[in-house]
Amino acid sequence: MKLVTDSAWNFLSLVIPAVVALPVFAWIARLVGIELFGIFTLSFAIAGYASIFDLGLSRALIREVAINKDKPNVVSIFINTATVLIFMLSAVASLAVFLSSHWIVDFINVSSAYKNDAINGIQLLALCLPPMLVTQVWLSYFEGLEQFAYLSYFKVFSSLSTVLLPLALALYYPSFTMLVLGLVIARLLTFTASMLWVTKYIKIKPDINWSYATQLFKFGSWLTVSSVIGPVMVYFDRFILSSMIGAKQVAFYTAPSELVLRLITLPSAVSRTLFPNFSANTTVDNQRVYKLSIIVLGISATLIALPIFIFAEDILILWMGAEFAGEPKWVLRILVVGFVINAMAQVPFTQLQAKGLSKITALVHCAEALPYLIILYLLIDTYGIIGAALAWFTRVVVDMTVFFILNYKYTYSSHNH
Repeated sequence: MKLVTDSAWNFLSLVIPAVVALPVFAWIARLVGIELFGIFTLSFAIAGYASIFDLGLSRALIREVAINKDKPNVVSIFINTATVLIFMLSAVASLAVFLSSHWIVDFINVSSAYKNDAINGIQLLALCLPPMLVTQVWLSYFEGLEQFAYLSYFKVFSSLSTVLLPLALALYYPSFTMLVLGLVIARLLTFTASMLWVTKYIKIKPDINWSYATQLFKFGSWLTVSSVIGPVMVYFDRFILSSMIGAKQVAFYTAPSELVLRLITLPSAVSRTLFPNFSANTTVDNQRVYKLSIIVLGISATLIALPIFIFAEDILILWMGAEFAGEPKWVLRILVVGFVINAMAQVPFTQLQAKGLSKITALVHCAEALPYLIILYLLIDTYGIIGAALAWFTRVVVDMTVFFILNYKYTYSSHNH
């Protein structure tokens, strides 16, 4: 029952902002135009990819907090160690994005009229990376303790601010830089709120325990590989598409893609609840929860996806405008079927990582990366935005198949013999 309640809190914390974000995105697109909206959606991808500098430490920290929840002194050392490490790593991420801003703008093929605006915005975006990544570490503490009700309130505040503040500033002056300024302010507000929350329970100080750091890196090392490769397969379709067909056209793919990413809040909510549960519980409990999670996610994802598949064009026109008639509906249909497959794949993927088998998931991502990028390039070259959707769909089908097989082999089959 607790698992269902925790999943519900997680789901609500993600779905409420998503319901707000969708009309806000449509409003922003109408304010700044299709190209700047496309670049704005890419800025989320840039921030998402910067999470590689987390090096898997947040996920490792959730696991350690779940295991050591009865040892507050141990948990405190882990939190402070992770905080210092992430702050240093995020500073490197911030500098990397800032210095590569000109290259990023050239790569995504921004029109000359918007180049300066895009460069200024991306340089500004670099500033929000340290507070964003450190906040992620502090929230890992509460996630490890499975305090999902309180986390849900915080995530609603955080997510709403990241869409409403950019809109507010764009209403004042419609530019990409102002949109990003809204994002930066939102991240700083979230950082401040998380600091006030975590310091009620943990005394945050700049201390590193290298023995504990080694323990985090040992678990996080293979997660780091997934953290590097994973965003390539989640976000690179947007960048390659933008580079090949131009930033002006990329919104016709990123809008349906954003809709589906918001739908993925459902399996994400369940998987985040499952991770500490799988980390701490027995094999018998895990088997029961594992099977139930797959059934529930499969059925619920299908019920969500079916009306979207049928009314894809009507939804896009109502949401984003008449320009999104035609090809974008097929992008949405392909991606929403992939969403159902991705939802079920979350369960074996989460269990493998919770059981300390992050090496397995990392090796799968390594094996997939190059074939995926080749297929992505070829399909975009042949079919444009529909090709990008087909490449993503192919990847999630492979993901689901491989993770189900490997999870059975390493988690359950070994216990049966």
